[in-house]
Amino acid sequence: SMAGYFSQRTEFSDMMDDIVTKFNSSSGFKNKVETYTICDSIDRYENIDDFQSALRLEPGNQISIGKSSKLDQILDQIYQNTSEGEVSLLVTDAIMSGSDDQIRQYYARHNKHYNQEQKNALKNEIYKIADQNKDQFFVSICANKSNFNGTYYKLDNSRLAGQFESRPYYIIAIGDKEVYKDFKIKWENKITCNH
Repeated sequence: SMAGYFSQRTEFSDMMDDIVTKFNSSSGFKNKVETYTICDSIDRYENIDDFQSALRLEPGNQISIGKSSKLDQILDQIYQNTSEGEVSLLVTDAIMSGSDDQIRQYYARHNKHYNQEQKNALKNEIYKIADQNKDQFFVSICANKSNFNGTYYKLDNSRLAGQFESRPYYIIAIGDKEVYKDFKIKWENKITCNH
């Protein structure tokens, strides 16, 4: 569902480029920033310049786009892979979506829309994961909006193609509580939350 953020330069891609640049050049984070995309698996960019080149739509590089990923599983993986003294940033549109097969089968059995029925279960699972990790980790969420050119998937998985001027996305910071104060100062100086 996020491909439309990368089909042209957008506020989203510019914000991501800016965040990587600012954190990678700041004290405490210099040359420690790693970038990944999460689709069917977690894929690390070996070189930050390649990631930024893909964000800028430079020839030869593109952002990996896969099928939808389960947000609760992604967050769980982030908690598991964020070490002492580290902070992980997840950028997501937070669109909850089952596969077309899941949606059809669920509707046939229950006469209800899968995504609409499952969103509370997803929310509860996310809260549970955060609660299980609250003693060791902090969480900060920043909401933003960006233009978007591509296919937007609605809750019933129907597709709406086009250009959208104000589609939401979220930057979620998950990190070791021991570095929260230092990170919060850098976060406020480097990431603009528009909404």
